[in-house]
Amino acid sequence: MAVVAEDTAGIVIKGRIKAGRRTKTLLPFLKQGMIALLQHSNLDVTTAETIARAGVSAVINAGKFITGDFPAGGANVLLQAGIPMYEISPQQYDRFDDGQEVCITGPMIHTDDFLIPCRKLDEDGLREAYVRSLNDYPDLCYQFVTNSLIFADMDKEWLFEPGKPLRLRTSLQGKEVLAVIRGPHHEDDLEALEPYIAASRPILIGVDGGADALLHCGYTPNIIIGDMDSVSDRALCCGAEIVVHAYTDGRAPGLQKTALYGLSAQVWKCRGTSEDAALLLAYEQGADKIVAVGTHTGILDFLGKGRKGMGSSLLVRMMLGDKLIDAKGYSRLTRSIIAGALQ
Repeated sequence: MAVVAEDTAGIVIKGRIKAGRRTKTLLPFLKQGMIALLQHSNLDVTTAETIARAGVSAVINAGKFITGDFPAGGANVLLQAGIPMYEISPQQYDRFDDGQEVCITGPMIHTDDFLIPCRKLDEDGLREAYVRSLNDYPDLCYQFVTNSLIFADMDKEWLFEPGKPLRLRTSLQGKEVLAVIRGPHHEDDLEALEPYIAASRPILIGVDGGADALLHCGYTPNIIIGDMDSVSDRALCCGAEIVVHAYTDGRAPGLQKTALYGLSAQVWKCRGTSEDAALLLAYEQGADKIVAVGTHTGILDFLGKGRKGMGSSLLVRMMLGDKLIDAKGYSRLTRSIIAGALQ
């Protein structure tokens, strides 16, 4: 367990490092009191929410929490959660060992063998970077929209190409489907949908890490779809039907992970993100209604994922039409309704 204490020099934090360059693979292993070590510039809201829920005592980033390129929101989530943030040089990442005990005091990170300078990101520093990011944001938005339209035009033929239909053991024909994506506020929205889930008993689809969100809320996914890079071993082995999202050239890296556990999986070849693939699969399997949680819909959502456009997502949403019910932000809506009723 990490120790956090206040002395005359400032905050002193002691704990063991949990390291991971790829935050997707790091997040499932974070536990209360750990010090997370990552290398993630422009930390996104979804990742920050997962880190905050884990209860870490501090986050060390071998990069910048917010570079000023665009108003990334992850650092503010950690700030509001009271989790100290420290930045180090990218070259210093490899000096740490996973599980190593460290002590953070002021501008230095102490180990038994060396000292590393660090910079604490406080409210003033975050505000400065955020304001700076707003200067270039209009140009970035313009380029994002341009890229989205260009790629949508390039990909539109794919949407109407006849593909090989999957024969799922889980029938979606005429059913209601709840697709859970690991996106901003996804667990809050999923919890708020509990009455709907209990009443309608929809088919549950976990999109990569969305499968773990379902398990965390007490549900077992019927289907897990994605490239399997952020789904936990526990979720993969929960008994759900597995569909690996493959690139259009046929490559399906997720098959390596399923094969590791001797799990059978089908391959779904589809352009775009695993989120796009999940929604399109439900549509093509004849789902009557598709309720989506944690979707990425806005420019900041996609920039936070490192994507410069959303052409495929535009096409998929056009195709689904009114079959798609987007429940992103549903928890905030219900909270405001309840608050208004209590006034």
